[in-house]
Amino acid sequence: ANMTTPKSLSPINSTSHFHQVVIANITWPAVWIALNVCLAVMNKNVYRQGFDFPIMLSAIHMLVCSICSFIAVKSGMVPTMPIATEQERTKLFNTLFNFSFLYILNIAFGNISLKIVNLALSQVVRSVIPFVAMLLSYFILGHRFSTRVILSVIPVCLGVALTVYRNQEFDVLAVIVLGVGIFLAAFKGVMTNKYLVEYKSMHPVEFLMRICPLSFLYLLLLSSIQGETAKMMQKQVDGELTLALWGAALFTGLCAFFLNWTNFIVTRATSPLTVSVAGNIKQVVTVVLGIYLFNIPITWWNGIGIIISLLGLVLFTHTKYMEQEKKKLTIHISEKDDEPSAKSESV
Repeated sequence: ANMTTPKSLSPINSTSHFHQVVIANITWPAVWIALNVCLAVMNKNVYRQGFDFPIMLSAIHMLVCSICSFIAVKSGMVPTMPIATEQERTKLFNTLFNFSFLYILNIAFGNISLKIVNLALSQVVRSVIPFVAMLLSYFILGHRFSTRVILSVIPVCLGVALTVYRNQEFDVLAVIVLGVGIFLAAFKGVMTNKYLVEYKSMHPVEFLMRICPLSFLYLLLLSSIQGETAKMMQKQVDGELTLALWGAALFTGLCAFFLNWTNFIVTRATSPLTVSVAGNIKQVVTVVLGIYLFNIPITWWNGIGIIISLLGLVLFTHTKYMEQEKKKLTIHISEKDDEPSAKSESV
């Protein structure tokens, strides 16, 4: 008898499979977390060093993302979506034109919120984004959520309320900027889901290549209207913007590009549970690093609020994941139940 070892059980094959699992579930999520934290900390640090132009920094992000995504697409590193007719081209342009406006508003308000409040407070308050996204998904996409999922958001909201309680940085301006930023982030997430389903054959890096140049022009215009461009040029003339500071600003743009690309890799290569866990770890690491690196004063109430909101975020993502798995199982069982009846009909 032929006693060859089955391919699936061979040591070489099992080792290769183990390496693939480690890369997919540990390495890429770790890179994604590192890039998230690095971008948030670098943005805050750039502001503290004197480059206090959040809209212009967002424009730099779009410029770097435009160049990098163009190189990635034209070098053949990512596939491109074929556009057959002029009608499809016009529809795609209109979609990207509208989405790029939403995209830059979201980035701009995210960077402005980092400028006016500390990093830890900004991250904790943004924990309510999933709740806002749920509301928008219900009204825009018609998605429905169970009572358990809705109730799991309450600890997050309670924790955020305690975090901002008697916080000196949380004034009227901070409420407006953070509130608008949260709404835009949730709205962008919902619309991204809608557009990526509609254009599912388009690689996210190609999507970046198409929206970033237009977003860059939007942000340059907005920066000029807000007076940031004139102030920046004056600082440059006065010698306050050093080469090292410009290098740091450009590096944040590079982080932003690789973060977008890595986000796609993690979403495609891992499970929803891995993505959820990675998101929670990122949130905790960013808050702790923000407090440590920038010497942020935290009261007992604020500290308890941060812990509750982060634990609430873990509870929410776990509940949401379990609901999704239950729905998948229900669909799978119903499909198996339909198989015998389909066979009997064919007979």
